[in-house]
Amino acid sequence: MKQNFLLSEKLYRFIRFIAIMMVIYIPALRAQDTIVKRNDEKIAVKILEVNPTEIKYKRFDYQTGPTFTTLKWELKYIIYGSGVKESFEGSSAPQTPAVKNDLSIQPGGKIYYYKSQKITEQNMLDIVWKQQNAKINQIITKTEKIKFTKNCFLIGGVALGAGGILTFAGVFSALKNRTNISTVGSRKAQRIARTDRQRLGAYMILGSLSCEILSVTFHIKEKKHANMVVDLYNKSLLP
Repeated sequence: MKQNFLLSEKLYRFIRFIAIMMVIYIPALRAQDTIVKRNDEKIAVKILEVNPTEIKYKRFDYQTGPTFTTLKWELKYIIYGSGVKESFEGSSAPQTPAVKNDLSIQPGGKIYYYKSQKITEQNMLDIVWKQQNAKINQIITKTEKIKFTKNCFLIGGVALGAGGILTFAGVFSALKNRTNISTVGSRKAQRIARTDRQRLGAYMILGSLSCEILSVTFHIKEKKHANMVVDLYNKSLLP
């Protein structure tokens, strides 16, 4: 009976946890709209405008980014955040559609999308650089300088941290001072050397942490400049 009671109590707690999670996350999930294209590609978006021939939207994961436009005949249907579904399968393409490739770049966290393909940040910068837009290229140059500084702090922090740990543990000191310590033979001298060694190791470890914090700071700054490049590039594509 006691085991059954404990199982029932655990089951009740689990169900209550699931219910709380549903209350928290379901409204957020419903807040997004979903467009489904003719090729069954699904995109989570925030619909801004629906007019007789086209739909304007922003990507749900980057609502501060550029506004995209798609024609109704390119879509199968839209599922709005309220759950309402609107079909466009009856919409037909115009008789003489203008053939235009979508050359815009869409950010998606650590990666970017270009011509329906995933690309890295460096690939994105290379693509935009080829446009030879002086203003955008200045920001690209600054972004790459920030990335270089970030990597320097990252690698330097790792190296400094490893050296600090080995110094604190006495590996470096033991290799360097083995002969001196055996010759002097003073326990007091050994204690002083150990204290100095541990203090130096601690300072190196603190320096390593500072380098890693600076690396994260420059990473955030780098991402901000990369998004600026994307925004300016997409705007330059507009007629």
